[in-house]
Amino acid sequence: LAREVHRSQRRPGRLVVMMMDLDDFKNVNDSLGHPAGDDLLIEVSHRLLACLGDYDMAARLGGDEFAIILDSAATVKDAERTAAHILHEVGRPIRLGDNDVVVGASIGIAFGDARTIEAEELERDADLALYRAKSLGKNRFTIFETEMHIDAVRRMELTGELRRAIELRQLDVAYQPIVSLETGAIAGVEALARWHHPTRGTIPPDVFIPLAEETGLIAAIGRLILGKALADARRWHDEHPAHLTLRVAVNLSARQLGEDDAVTDVADALRSTGIDPQTVIIELTESALMPGEGVTVDRLTELSELGVHLFIDDFGTGWSSLQRLRALPVGGVKLPREFVTELPGPDGVGLARAVRDLTTTLGLESAVAEGIERPEQRLALRQLGYRLGQGFLLGRPMPAAELARVLRLTPSCGWDAPAGSEPAITLE
Repeated sequence: LAREVHRSQRRPGRLVVMMMDLDDFKNVNDSLGHPAGDDLLIEVSHRLLACLGDYDMAARLGGDEFAIILDSAATVKDAERTAAHILHEVGRPIRLGDNDVVVGASIGIAFGDARTIEAEELERDADLALYRAKSLGKNRFTIFETEMHIDAVRRMELTGELRRAIELRQLDVAYQPIVSLETGAIAGVEALARWHHPTRGTIPPDVFIPLAEETGLIAAIGRLILGKALADARRWHDEHPAHLTLRVAVNLSARQLGEDDAVTDVADALRSTGIDPQTVIIELTESALMPGEGVTVDRLTELSELGVHLFIDDFGTGWSSLQRLRALPVGGVKLPREFVTELPGPDGVGLARAVRDLTTTLGLESAVAEGIERPEQRLALRQLGYRLGQGFLLGRPMPAAELARVLRLTPSCGWDAPAGSEPAITLE
């Protein structure tokens, strides 16, 4: 690449660099084994070379990452045409043993010309474009733009500040009530991470949580939020005897659950706070149950044996088989806000009913509906047999001190209490 950059400084035209990696290649290794993964890489290499001209170059940098130099592409359209051709060829089914496997690819494209000085700069730009392609949904190509470098610098700065915030325990917890859809009485709360930056102000979770996932900081955040949430809940139990059975739900990421000390983290938090484990819910996303994600049945069983309840968050939006779900010590699920948004329309009713019926089939304790924002959604969920829910209509996330005041004024609702005497109305 350095040689081609040097040559491009003495001639007209564009030098094109592409960075490519396969989408979800890890799943092939995990499900079919590494030999099958090797065969996949070899076939992808053959297809990649077949898409290139005589003077182009392709290299495998490691794992499932490839780099491509297009010597003959004089225009942006030429580069786009080649990238689209590569995506099409790589995306055709590949025979691996007795299986036909389909993988996608993501490509980042950067252009060099007579003004380009460093090969590393061009490679970095293509890498940033690849990152953008993957963040936009994978199986696509993206061309580098200057804003991508600016975003990368901002992301690097924010990562450093997030690491310091964790070390200084500056992250806080907000609590959203989980209430009876019939009476509004509180059955529990969900703990939500909040970051109040000293100079930037409040940084939204949808900004710093994905950043934490990418950089591996999410496990440290999970431990911090778990400790704070259980300490707060224990204090509420002590100070508000009427809410002695109030449950606190804490999200643990797939990455944290996959770590060797995941069970120890939860056990330590239970022991240090002295909270009743039966009042603790550990929420994990359905995608964390995929084979190869590190969250094994044994790991979840060890958590369950601590006495806590395990719930699947955003149930129905990820991947799981009925057989696998039956093998897991799961006590309940969260109906995702995407389904609730569709209520009371027929699509929403069908999805919500399907989740409710599946929880019954699996013998689960309960299903909690998330994202309730309108009265008609609450009514539809009650008519479908849902007893508990959360959302802005029922209560917004609030600091621990504010929730303590709410507990003094709001009756308690036992998590296992019956739904009430009103007959359920079937929505068609």
